[in-house]
Amino acid sequence: MLKGGVIVFDCQHVTVPCVVRDISETGARLQVSEATAIPNTFELLVELDGLRADCVVIWRASSRVGVKFETEPKRVTPSRAQVVSAGSSIDDKPTLRRRQGALSAMCRANTDAEPDHSRTVPVEPQTKRSRPIPLLIAEDDADDRFLISDAFKETGFVHPVIFVENGEELLSYLRREGPFADCDPPGLVMLDLNMPRMDGRTALMHIKTDPALKRIPVIAFTTSNAENDIERTYELGVSAFISKPGSFDEMLDLVESLNNHWMRFVALPNARA
Repeated sequence: MLKGGVIVFDCQHVTVPCVVRDISETGARLQVSEATAIPNTFELLVELDGLRADCVVIWRASSRVGVKFETEPKRVTPSRAQVVSAGSSIDDKPTLRRRQGALSAMCRANTDAEPDHSRTVPVEPQTKRSRPIPLLIAEDDADDRFLISDAFKETGFVHPVIFVENGEELLSYLRREGPFADCDPPGLVMLDLNMPRMDGRTALMHIKTDPALKRIPVIAFTTSNAENDIERTYELGVSAFISKPGSFDEMLDLVESLNNHWMRFVALPNARA
């Protein structure tokens, strides 16, 4: 359900109407007339729910912005009961300008939550394959996880997306240890190289030297573009090395390419074998 909202900023003197999409405990996606007109921090009023939240912009693209709540949303007296339908005056058609010729690659994601294997991007019923293919993403930065999660939602990615925050959690998940004992094994791993406790390079070495794990495709997904990182990770056995995109539009292109290449056309090993 889409909900009517108001963006308040400039010492409470400026308000902008918006449509609130995918609201959660940690953030939301907002549809506005022009994303560039929205400041980096503002107050959001969700009229139907009587909700007030201080927000910080995580990403913006054309007529949409993704926000994270800086503090826990507060309940206030609703100003009016309004639900915005799909035919709202704010155009609900996709307006993000996608680059022609998408990047031949892939992407990764999050929600801003506890280190917990239940952190997943909600998925729709599987349509492209006979079985879902869990995508496991190792990423320590909460803002990056939030942005990536939104990119997967925005593109309608249908496979489960699970997040861990460091190399140790990644290996525990892959080996189904402790809290991850009952989790579905992934068909594909996306790996940040620079993480605390155990970095991606060390985790990759453990994965590719473990007979039970080495067949799982791993994609290095990192801010690094250093030649030695590229050479070293390919020597250790990554299937691809991807530098993180610099804009949300590029992130969307990346997710679409990931879906088209890895989830539709590439034959992946059976994760349960």
